[in-house]
Amino acid sequence: MYYKNTSQHYGCITITLHWLTVLLIIVQVLLAVYAGMEPIGLTKFVLLSRHKALGMLILIITLFRLIWRWSNPVPDFPTGMSPLERTLALLTHGCFYIILITMPIIGWFLSSAANTSINFFALFIFPDLIAPDKSLVAPLKLAHQLLAWSLAILLLLHIAAALRHHFICKDTILSRMLPLIKRRGKP
Repeated sequence: MYYKNTSQHYGCITITLHWLTVLLIIVQVLLAVYAGMEPIGLTKFVLLSRHKALGMLILIITLFRLIWRWSNPVPDFPTGMSPLERTLALLTHGCFYIILITMPIIGWFLSSAANTSINFFALFIFPDLIAPDKSLVAPLKLAHQLLAWSLAILLLLHIAAALRHHFICKDTILSRMLPLIKRRGKP
């Protein structure tokens, strides 16, 4: 397998970054749900601390993914895709990048406003972006939650589109992002 993208397939670096992001998002959701069910205490604090550290890791990975994407053009769209589908695909990917960058930054502002620092896996503590301000906590938390729901809706649409391309259009949109899968279908 190639490590860089080609005109027909994604390379192993792009595929790895994609699936790593998916895995981290799943863990993020689980951490947030479990933290939300916990009463105030040590368990809630640990869950939220891990949630924050993973959020910053997602931000770092997303920034690296953007740099990698700009330096490694993505494979060509299948020939059967309409201009509308191509536009929607580009728009969807753009929205993913916007949310995956904005959401952790808002979480960082939220942590700063709540006077709860972000400890990055005991390696270092991210500096506060703003001074503690309890009046900002609620609106920042709402913005963070709205982005989480937006991401969930976008993910469902993304998965539905990938499945449509694989099972109905029978093109390579899905298979070229799957690791160790023999490529099939119409280019």
